[in-house]
Amino acid sequence: MDRARGRRVRRTPAPDGSIVIRRSLALAALAAVLLLIGTAPVAAQQGNTTAPNGTAVDSERIDATTVLVSSDYDAETDMASVTIRSERPQQITVTDAGATFQGGEIPQRSVMVKPGETTTLKIPVTEVRGWTGVTVATSQTLYAVPISGMDTSTLAFLDNLTPRTALVWGAISMVVWMVLGGIYVLWIEGGEPEVA
Repeated sequence: MDRARGRRVRRTPAPDGSIVIRRSLALAALAAVLLLIGTAPVAAQQGNTTAPNGTAVDSERIDATTVLVSSDYDAETDMASVTIRSERPQQITVTDAGATFQGGEIPQRSVMVKPGETTTLKIPVTEVRGWTGVTVATSQTLYAVPISGMDTSTLAFLDNLTPRTALVWGAISMVVWMVLGGIYVLWIEGGEPEVA
């Protein structure tokens, strides 16, 4: 009974520790599922095209009529290969971007492409501090293409990380740490949570 006001106060008992853990895990699982469902359409929005043989190919748009289909670096021969598709006839020039750090003559290769044609250009490239790259020049733009860098295979997934997937992975890691923290607290308290 609340003596100051003369009313009876009803107190609810604190929930059992196992119920709290079950509720927390259920909410965390629900949040993770909802976040993952929200990221499903993202894969369809990225710059993927389909090659004539039916395989998916990553591509970047250089300008309104030119697409960078792929780029690759062969460390044994110090050669870069760049595959480009153009929607109109134009001259495309590929230049070694790393050669600007060396000074002197810069390797370049030009080719005239036809509309709808996919062309692969190979050019010797200079490695600077573990990085290689080329520039692709069209009549409308000069485009930088970093091809390879230092061995970052353990962090390569960060290159393709979108803000939405970063949010999902952040939420998942937060839930994992919350669950691990809860398990640790229960372990320290001997399996029963202490009520204050």
